[in-house]
Amino acid sequence: MRRTCCAIFLLTLLAGAGSGEGYSQDKDGRWAVGFQTGGNLWLNSYNRRTVGVNGEIILRYGMSDVFSAGLVTGFDGLKSREDPPFPGTSLDYLKLNAIPLSLIGWFSLAPGKTVNPYYYFGLGVLLYQRKTSQNGETVYLQDTRYHSSLHLPAGIGIEALLARNLLCTVDLGYGLLDSHVDVPNAGKVSWYAAARVGVTFLLGTSAAEERQQKREAAEAGVRRARQIAEQTRVRELPRADEQGLRDSALSRPVVEDSPPDPPVIPLPAVRGNPGTNPPLPEKGKSLILKGVNFELNRAALTQDSEPALTAVLNALLARPDIEVLIVGHTDLAGSRDFNQSLSFHRAQAVYTWLVKRGVAAKRLMVAGKGADEPIADNVTVQGKAANRRIELRVLK
Repeated sequence: MRRTCCAIFLLTLLAGAGSGEGYSQDKDGRWAVGFQTGGNLWLNSYNRRTVGVNGEIILRYGMSDVFSAGLVTGFDGLKSREDPPFPGTSLDYLKLNAIPLSLIGWFSLAPGKTVNPYYYFGLGVLLYQRKTSQNGETVYLQDTRYHSSLHLPAGIGIEALLARNLLCTVDLGYGLLDSHVDVPNAGKVSWYAAARVGVTFLLGTSAAEERQQKREAAEAGVRRARQIAEQTRVRELPRADEQGLRDSALSRPVVEDSPPDPPVIPLPAVRGNPGTNPPLPEKGKSLILKGVNFELNRAALTQDSEPALTAVLNALLARPDIEVLIVGHTDLAGSRDFNQSLSFHRAQAVYTWLVKRGVAAKRLMVAGKGADEPIADNVTVQGKAANRRIELRVLK
């Protein structure tokens, strides 16, 4: 028995370390179902030890990578012999048909590793039925009913990763029973030792895997946004007086859950000496035009945009040496193609407004980024409103 267990233990380590290479155990936030089988020795007042068989079904949940808790049940055939029989009796053999039911906690010593030693202990009950053999016939002691005993399981083991969601386990443990299980010496505590091997299936997705998936999705979104930004062509518009540009109205049904741009505090209208205008940002930096608003799902400027646009107009007229890129942005409501078109035409509307009031067309360029460059969440009303914006980027 000992040689068999040692051989299985070594094979488990080799198989786990080989086939699980490149993966790690991830039990945090996951359910696991395990099956184990092996042998046991019942240690009591009988003078001959007999190997019995046992099997377990384990259901547990990973509270973290270090600690798991769950239920264990199964079957144990505990056997003992007495040679010669006890004085005054013919009792020389006793077997328990036992069903343990225990709540157990497992503690990992190398959490997240391919090979993980662990220890465990728990508390439960053992339902058992006593049997003996007399003259070749099976006899039930007392009665055929199942009785109960306190059951305190504990032990050590090792888990080896065979595949991403499959573990192989080797377990050495014992179970402490109360006094009345051993018939001839009631009042003495008995216990049994067990060696088991088995497999454990990890179910679902771990908390670490969910975090990794979210990170990968976020990184993929950033890469996609960068690719789109690199591919977006910045187009220089012709002069307004040559092209006859006008505000563009986009045809699209109104999305019920997409609220209109909320009112914000506009930039103050600048009057008098242009030198008092708020300065534009330096080359390579951007300015968000607060107070520049549009009709819902359209590129038509609203009347309350005049003060903010006037301030920008005066600042540009005071700095005839700079060139500016006007960039439109939207939130995530609507399709991507619609948002790209809407953002470009809104930037174009600002371009047209400025050119008609005296800013040289060659100083202005426009681009539409759609929803690819958010500065806030796209869930709350406030976040969506912040993402619907016009930016000025100073090119030179």
